Amino acid sequence: MVIVMNPEQVRRLRLHAQHLDKKSPLKDAELIIRSMVGVNAQFYPAMMLSLCARIKGLEQSDIEAAIKQKGLVRTWTMRGTIHLHDPSDSDWLIQLLSPVFIKKGIIRRRELGLDEEKVARCLNEIHEILKGVGPITRVELIDRLIERGLNIDRKSQAPYHLIVRAALEGLLYVGPESGEGEQTYYYNDGENKQQSLTGDDALAELAIRYLKGYGPATQNDFASWSGLTRTDANKGWSLLFNRGLIKEIKIDNHLLWAEKQINTFEEGENVEPVVNLLPAFDSFVLGYADREYLVPEKYRKEVYHGGQTVPVVLVDGLAAGTWKYERHGKRLNIRVSLFKPIDKTIRELIEEEANDIGRFWGQQASLSYQI
Repeated sequence: MVIVMNPEQVRRLRLHAQHLDKKSPLKDAELIIRSMVGVNAQFYPAMMLSLCARIKGLEQSDIEAAIKQKGLVRTWTMRGTIHLHDPSDSDWLIQLLSPVFIKKGIIRRRELGLDEEKVARCLNEIHEILKGVGPITRVELIDRLIERGLNIDRKSQAPYHLIVRAALEGLLYVGPESGEGEQTYYYNDGENKQQSLTGDDALAELAIRYLKGYGPATQNDFASWSGLTRTDANKGWSLLFNRGLIKEIKIDNHLLWAEKQINTFEEGENVEPVVNLLPAFDSFVLGYADREYLVPEKYRKEVYHGGQTVPVVLVDGLAAGTWKYERHGKRLNIRVSLFKPIDKTIRELIEEEANDIGRFWGQQASLSYQI
């Protein structure tokens, strides 16, 4: 049976799936990360703010401690970018997704002097180096590879691409920063590995987890979010359909899909408005190929440009503006640029969010508007 919905209902379902309609308690932090499959972690402060937007009372130290204790791990997964994961998810995700990104990077690695034979030698040495040490910086790792007779140009992008390749092979995770503020990496010993999924089971798991965390959505949305080929994304959808795990949602002239057990909202049901200040690269903003129900068409270039996304003001799941912040001593200056006028209630909710971000950074928030 096809369920008919309007755009507002779809947005509310997506907000609920993303834990953005109501912040969750701190004790559920790992469950939230698992429900999103992973949190975009390319830019560390943005990753922290993505979690702050979803978890009530979160402190920076909560996440930093979890990363140091390996209760949360960072590695290259969806779209070939760094994400924060529960350890039970990282290995099967790497195994499923890495072939796509390893293949895409072959030409660039060759340009940097990293043919497949040399990469294989480097990976063997990286395995041996990391097994015997704690977190190690990129400079230290490359120095040790050079000491072992491997010619790597430190000043090129070769070190970065080599580390990414090692991560895609499941050899290492992104660790905490060193005392000097440098990024570190550490050995993936597999000690927290809990879930072993391969082949179609892994593909179906990723597809249903995507729908649970981002639906209603389409196969194209799934392909865009995951980085899988269109063929594999369609296959994942077919697996769910054949197993009776999804149902159709009709909205206007479009057909979306949702997990079979999704809870629906009645049309016209009276609910309190929801406001979110999402950071750049937030998983919600990057979760869809079709942005029709997320950002009004006339404002999309203000949110998505040059392969980047900017921080977004969401009102009931729809982008209502952008924002940026600057940190100066004990003050956090937040400036909001709205797409159109808003009422007093929404302004008050924006202020609440701004104050919570200030609390999170340990600063006093100062909010201003740019029209």
